[in-house]
Amino acid sequence: MNFSKKSTETGTYVNDEVSLEIKNDSIDNSGLVLLISNKTNTDLTYDSTYYIEQKKNGVWYSSDNEQYFNALAILLESKATNEFEVDFETTLPQGEYRIIKSINISTGSIPLMVDFKISQHNENIRIAIVTGLISIVLTTRKIEYMIITSDR
Repeated sequence: MNFSKKSTETGTYVNDEVSLEIKNDSIDNSGLVLLISNKTNTDLTYDSTYYIEQKKNGVWYSSDNEQYFNALAILLESKATNEFEVDFETTLPQGEYRIIKSINISTGSIPLMVDFKISQHNENIRIAIVTGLISIVLTTRKIEYMIITSDR
């Protein structure tokens, strides 16, 4: 997957009505699982579209690859959390990434984002996921958990 188009995305990492996180222990070289949580008393919807961007020298870049999705609506019931599988389509190289996923809320569709990092260490691929205050490091041999404090 190549990332050379400068991103024009102006989404958000935080919203009062819905949240987007990466499920613990869900990431591997081929993808990850997002947790989409509805914090409202009404049902929300979303579709299967998502985008992956890479950060290079402090600037976000969109994937050059064409992405095709099923645009059928998926129901996110009131006060519920849905799992949503993300397929990377190819092994991502070392770097900083984010996933952008739009959710339909009371005021319209909003793009939510969550960041993650992929780095290589020795012969094993290490993947660090940053979701708010928790960072998880996965290796091909074992799983380690680290609690990170942040002022986010």
